[in-house]
Amino acid sequence: MDKDTFLTEHKENVRRNRMAQSGFWKWSTLLLLVLMIIGVYTYGLPGKMTEQSQEQASERAVAFLNENLLAGFATASLESATEENDLYKLELVISSETSEEKENATLYVTKDGELLFPSAIDISDFQSEETITEEADIPSREASGDLIVGNPNATLSIVEYSDFECPYCGQVYWTMKLILDAYPEDVKLVYKTFPIPSHENGQKAAEAAKCANLQGKFNEYHDTLFENQDSLKEKNLKQYAEDLGLDTEAFDECLDSDAMAEEVAADQQEGIALGVSSTPTFFIGEQRISGNEKFSTFQKVIEEELAKISS
Repeated sequence: MDKDTFLTEHKENVRRNRMAQSGFWKWSTLLLLVLMIIGVYTYGLPGKMTEQSQEQASERAVAFLNENLLAGFATASLESATEENDLYKLELVISSETSEEKENATLYVTKDGELLFPSAIDISDFQSEETITEEADIPSREASGDLIVGNPNATLSIVEYSDFECPYCGQVYWTMKLILDAYPEDVKLVYKTFPIPSHENGQKAAEAAKCANLQGKFNEYHDTLFENQDSLKEKNLKQYAEDLGLDTEAFDECLDSDAMAEEVAADQQEGIALGVSSTPTFFIGEQRISGNEKFSTFQKVIEEELAKISS
């Protein structure tokens, strides 16, 4: 066997092993990601497009997946095909060739069998909303007992509705650290717990943060949770309390008894009343920012609001 052949086979074996070890969901997600990146992938023959039967379009789409995207490590099989608006909706089962794992997937194909989509999103009722809403009629969102990060005596408050398990919240956490470092005397962060129901550990993490606040350690605990987002099980939450020198008996009792559940719910209800539907959502003075925005976006709003205060 020559060197090139050996290296080629070795690379292929490594690729297959990594697929098997990394978990089935990773490569099935990769499939959808590839399809999302290409958006619309044309794989038909040149010439005039004509409508195909549901069976023909389905067979063509499945063949394309198996021969081009899944070849060598998985096989797609058609479970059902239905007509939805001007598309054929395909329900597939993707079976791993390196394990016994399977994943369900939904794809859409045009009726001419030429264009394949990874998903369809209904935007018929969509209404555009600015990321930042200026001069909004927003009531005060601060109260005694709020969770404060930074200088509690700062002039301007950034009120954040957030979920410790939310990946975008984890990303914007680092931006907030930069903001607080840039405005140590002028800006503070008021943290509001808004755990998303689909996040398995978000609720308990929110309660744990409030339990830590009872012992004056919210800042440190807040940072620890965001810097360890992959480890937010209850055992982790209790370990962080011990690591930070909290009274673990009092902390564990607080967490186990759901003592902070009502306070977390109160934050959520307050947010919902203000129109919060996703995390992170920020209120800075009279302006609102939704999502993981960059430093300059926050800086612009902060400067505008500080100018209003000083004028």
